[in-house]
Amino acid sequence: MIPHSLSHKMKAKQRISRKTNPVIFVFCEGKTEEQYVKLLRVHFRVTIKIISKVVGTKITPRLINAHLTEYGYNPQDSVFYLYDGDREDIVRTLKNISQGILLLSTPCIELWFLLHYGSYKRESKSEDVVKELNRSCPDYTKGGISENLKKTLKERWTIATERAIKLPEGTNPSTSVYKFIQHLNNLTI
Repeated sequence: MIPHSLSHKMKAKQRISRKTNPVIFVFCEGKTEEQYVKLLRVHFRVTIKIISKVVGTKITPRLINAHLTEYGYNPQDSVFYLYDGDREDIVRTLKNISQGILLLSTPCIELWFLLHYGSYKRESKSEDVVKELNRSCPDYTKGGISENLKKTLKERWTIATERAIKLPEGTNPSTSVYKFIQHLNNLTI
């Protein structure tokens, strides 16, 4: 029989050495992005901490560090920034942050959704991309993800990735959201 004090020390050591699952931190600017990340969290069954709207367009390296510290960031965790590329001031700030992976959709996240339905190569404003998405998915509304869109986003991300890769990064239109999907997919393989 193990003495109580030794047993307690062994249990404490086991707790300390227990491996924790990495957390994925996602900073995003709006409700649409937040809803999409929630969908991915459920679909891929991974731990994702969404930091949305609180940061919004006022994102700074100091604010990011404060949030990461508050939520217990560990070196094995990963950080992503999911933002629309139509705001040059935000893009400039995000590009100067060394920690994490920038996921830009120019002009907006709806471009990524639209690529699940077909190719899209014309330079556009956000409103134009949303209108085009509504042609393919009539029940889409900004800030929400309908059941039809959820189904398409889950089933067609591979084809959307192929289409996104063909768009030159940093141009209008372009999106790098597929990098996040690939990351999540690699975690669950």
